[in-house]
Amino acid sequence: MLEVRFQTEVGLDEVRSNVAAYLASELLSWQIVLCEETLMTTAELKEIVEQKMNDPWILGRLACNLRDNDLVEQRHHDKRNLIVYWRETIEFWRCTIFLDEEEDLCLAQIDLCNDSTIRVEVFEPCSVTISPQDGLLCLTRYRPR
Repeated sequence: MLEVRFQTEVGLDEVRSNVAAYLASELLSWQIVLCEETLMTTAELKEIVEQKMNDPWILGRLACNLRDNDLVEQRHHDKRNLIVYWRETIEFWRCTIFLDEEEDLCLAQIDLCNDSTIRVEVFEPCSVTISPQDGLLCLTRYRPR
């Protein structure tokens, strides 16, 4: 709770202006703290990708940092090379995962909305894990049964 006291010689407009400036600076500092995510390293992402790869039903795995196109680790038994593309819109971040560079075929589309809603569409048997605490997206592809 923010308590505002003012003396009679200070005008109400000045108080409003000072309170607005204070709240704006506090909001900005909160946004900076909330947006600071530690990015996982190549080694950490590789370790995640390698987990469960001996399972006969797993076709491949991909791991990347949330909202980051630069570092993607993956391994697939069918030698696929998935393409990850993050983009920011006004209301959400969208991650589109394509099957490869030559085709425009989308494997998955994941929306991370500003209100914490997550929407996932996948077009083959997959699971998608999103860990906001770790700043991680992991996609696991499964062999058709």
